[in-house]
Amino acid sequence: MEKVAINEVKDIIESCIKPNKAERPKVKDLLNHEFFGEDIGLRLEIVGRDLVTSSDIAKIHSYTHKENEAIQFEFDVEHDDCEEVANDMAKAGLIMEEDARIVFKLLKSQLISLNR
Repeated sequence: MEKVAINEVKDIIESCIKPNKAERPKVKDLLNHEFFGEDIGLRLEIVGRDLVTSSDIAKIHSYTHKENEAIQFEFDVEHDDCEEVANDMAKAGLIMEEDARIVFKLLKSQLISLNR
C-alpha cells in the first residue's frame, strides 16, 4: 500500500480487501466511485471530514468546482437525499441541469466513503 500514491485508489483497495465480505463494496458502487468517472471538470470535496464522522456533527460543507468557480452548500447526512439536493441546486441555477446527475453521483460516492 505504501507504493500507491493516489489516496482514492488506496480507499478503493482497502474497501475491496476487507475480511468481511458483507463490508466490501458491490461492483456497482465501485463503478459509481468518482475515481472511475470521466473528468468533466466537476469535483466535490468534503470540508472537515473529521467533524462529519464525529457524533455531534451531521452537516457536510461541500464545494463543486468547475472553471474555477466554487459553490458551498450544506448536506445533512442523516436527513438529506443526494438526488434531491442535486436537483434543487439545478433548479436554483447553482449548477447546470445536465450536471445534476453527476453531482448526485459524486454526493453518493462521498457518503459511501464516509460510511467506511
